[in-house]
Amino acid sequence: MPLELYVLTAPDGNLTSDTILLNGVRLNATSPLSPAHADPRAPVTCPPLSYGFVVDRGMRPAACAETAD
Repeated sequence: MPLELYVLTAPDGNLTSDTILLNGVRLNATSPLSPAHADPRAPVTCPPLSYGFVVDRGMRPAACAETAD
């Protein structure tokens, strides 16, 4: 299952811009939140001066598993 990447950047690196990009697409109040996808076995990198979220829907941590009492 691929990783879902949500990377927020400023257009052309302009940190004072009124616009923000999600995975390179201008984001507004009605934009769909469409992730980029990545191979879970490969390193994840983000551009400088960006902020990102990685969603791994295939992860099953033991601490979150149901236990029988």
